[in-house]
Amino acid sequence: MNRRPIITLLCLLSSIAVQIHSQQIADSIFATYFARSQAYADAYPREKAYLHLDNTSYYIGDTIWYKAYVVTAEQNQPSPISTPLYVELLDQLGNTAERQIIQLRDGEGEGQFILTKALFSGFYEIRAYTKWMLAFSEKQYFSRTIPVYRKRRSEVDENRSIITYRMDESMKQRPRSKEKDFMIRFFPEGGQLVEGIPSVVAFEATSKEEGTVGISGTVYGPDDVELAQFTTLHNGMGCFIYTPTDKQAKAVVTYQDKKYSFQLPKALPRGYVLNVTSKEKALVIKVLRNSTSLKDTLALFISHQGRPLMYQTIDFKDQTVYHLPLSTQGLPGGVIQLSLMNSNGATLCERFCYVMPSPSLQLTATSPNALYYPFEPIEYHISMKDNTGKPIQGHFSVAIRDALQSDFQRFDQTIYTDLLLTSDLKGYIHQPGYYFVDHSPKRRVALDILLMIHGWRKYDISQAISSIPQKPAYLPETRLTLHGQITSFLRNKEQKDILVSVIARQDTVSAAGFTLTDSLGFFHIPMDTFTGSMSAIFQTRRKGKKLNRKTNILLFRNFAPDLRKYSYEEFHPKWEDISALSWWSHLSDSLYLDSIIGHDAHVLNQVMVKAKRTKYKKILAFEQSVRAYYDIPKELDQIRDGGGFMDYFPWLMATLNSNIQVKSSWDADFPLLTMSYNGHPMLCTVNGVLYPIFDRELFIDKSIDAIKSVMICDGPSATAGIDDDKTFYLSDESLQQHLETSRLSPFEEKALKSYLDSPFSFDRKKNSYAICYITTIDNWDPEKKYQSRGIRNTQIQGYSQPIEFYSPYYPDISKGQGNDHRRTIYWNPKVTTDKNGKAIIRCNNANSSTFLTISCEALYNGQPAAINVHSIKY
Repeated sequence: MNRRPIITLLCLLSSIAVQIHSQQIADSIFATYFARSQAYADAYPREKAYLHLDNTSYYIGDTIWYKAYVVTAEQNQPSPISTPLYVELLDQLGNTAERQIIQLRDGEGEGQFILTKALFSGFYEIRAYTKWMLAFSEKQYFSRTIPVYRKRRSEVDENRSIITYRMDESMKQRPRSKEKDFMIRFFPEGGQLVEGIPSVVAFEATSKEEGTVGISGTVYGPDDVELAQFTTLHNGMGCFIYTPTDKQAKAVVTYQDKKYSFQLPKALPRGYVLNVTSKEKALVIKVLRNSTSLKDTLALFISHQGRPLMYQTIDFKDQTVYHLPLSTQGLPGGVIQLSLMNSNGATLCERFCYVMPSPSLQLTATSPNALYYPFEPIEYHISMKDNTGKPIQGHFSVAIRDALQSDFQRFDQTIYTDLLLTSDLKGYIHQPGYYFVDHSPKRRVALDILLMIHGWRKYDISQAISSIPQKPAYLPETRLTLHGQITSFLRNKEQKDILVSVIARQDTVSAAGFTLTDSLGFFHIPMDTFTGSMSAIFQTRRKGKKLNRKTNILLFRNFAPDLRKYSYEEFHPKWEDISALSWWSHLSDSLYLDSIIGHDAHVLNQVMVKAKRTKYKKILAFEQSVRAYYDIPKELDQIRDGGGFMDYFPWLMATLNSNIQVKSSWDADFPLLTMSYNGHPMLCTVNGVLYPIFDRELFIDKSIDAIKSVMICDGPSATAGIDDDKTFYLSDESLQQHLETSRLSPFEEKALKSYLDSPFSFDRKKNSYAICYITTIDNWDPEKKYQSRGIRNTQIQGYSQPIEFYSPYYPDISKGQGNDHRRTIYWNPKVTTDKNGKAIIRCNNANSSTFLTISCEALYNGQPAAINVHSIKY
């Protein structure tokens, strides 16, 4: 009997059994990973925030009105997770101009920032986040850059200008882009190149002076063999296909008559590549390997917002390519994450794709007029329908803007583009609405390239499948609570059973309470009933004792995300130029005046007198002398919240600014103090008044908590902020007269006498001084000590309260108010449609003939929608 066929058959069956068993083990491993990541997504659902602003740019003196939407990341439904929303206005350098806490109700809230005269012009960032959004390794938050122009000199001033300040390097600075004059960055599809596998490489070309730029170039291999040609498709981005070898390829480009050469990423000798082609209703997925000897057990996980939707084990069957066509029917709209993983849970390749959302919520806005006369009644009809045309009874936020006095950029950020695209990408996305104009193949390719370049591993599936996943840094905030800790003053040791009492005051309203620290010195104060910013006094004492205990009072409230750098496009926004339409507005204004005052009357043109121009130039020069500015209470709170100690003004300034030098000495038992800035003697003013003895140790050691702000100026115009009407100059005669006629404390008298004996003198014309402008709290008393044992003064913050937008009604437009210069004509954070899905908005125009832009944004049943409609096409 011939047993060889039987043995061969048994070996074959054994091999098949081993393969089936291996496949079963792989399926079991990946099924476990899938279950873990599902459980992680259930345990830690994510949030997104979005702000609808009333305008796109502002002047100092304007008000920024905003409507906040906070949703669950998966479904875009109003989030029940968090109640406090933190909304911040940051200046161009990254200093917090104002921080508000908004109480969310059904995932929505509203507020406003009043741009006071104390602010500098510049490109401000407004950002919003919940504490839960910052709890993970990849922090997410809403961010938008808005220009804040200098206050207009008059109502006829149409210039929109931003001052270029020469700020000190010691000031807080945003991360700076280390851009070269010209550069190209390359992004291999899936994250890597592998030798011998044809690969798609996305690229982005940028210039230091122009931002993203259009270019063409050639890819060369060894011996300058041409491998591929490439050209940008949109906004400096494009892609090409080439097959890498063991030698690095280079891309050669000529830009502005200069040739540049860039090395492409080095290819791996062995590995996998993930390739995806986006079709209208499908994703054509290919997993490629460069050798059949690669035997990794693989699976492709397909996820959305951190939740895996499905996975597919990869069986190459002795081939080098695995094909997986995937229908997008039934997949959620938005960014989809594809992760190629091995059985050890490592992510080998990652690719982000986009599934175009199904047509959903529809908003329309119509108005009968193209141009509106001064104070003329305005009427807009808003309609809200679903994708079948059925009326929806819901609500939306709306802003009506003066188109000629406002800035407009096509394809700008909206709630639709943010929630469905840009919030899931990394970095600034320029004109995101461009990718949703149509569903053409060219637009799909441009969107695909965008995802290869700006795709963001916000959700790390390797972390989610871990048997011990990383826990969030914070818990969700269902209520507003101030957390703190008491430690010993010298050793920073936790202090248990310490009685912490708090007295908070706001205007004429005060509140008081106390709590007890736990075994680790922690305490918690509910803040739900507090509104706005309040002055607060914290006192600590041992339980059962009468005297305050000197301790460190730490407050855990500094959890804001790190500063981000601005892109070129954010510093150089390109607004649509509609100035050619201004003639129509001016003609309409003339006709309106004729109807009011008659044809025979003459109106004199408004002029700016020379004195005002001179004053404006002086103010401009003074602003340009500013080198640094500090919100002292915020700086002190930052130090003390972390357990640091600071009670001496000169050392605080030296800590904040390395260019400030402090020298002290003793003369006849009297402490002498000298402060300088960049080698220039520094004089100090208090509330605009130059204090001749302020460079000595007078009151700044005991009044540091009475200081609101400090501004350092240097240069020829640095002294322009000194109040001449209140300042006596530093001559011996004036000081001697002040000594003889004024009531001085013994300390001041001793300081003044010492000053008279010194050789120092002040001459405003020499321009050799740096000036430290100090602003104190109201009713500041130099004799009062603002700190005591076991007591900490600080500001605590409750929920910010929204105010109502002022939209005047003019029953007779011939009697309109000439000083009505609103750029935002109307703002309403919540307009409700009737059962027919209709809403009517009525308001009055301001004092100039203009065209209008209406901005409506809504979120209904997880479906975002936005429109920007102009009363005239341009």
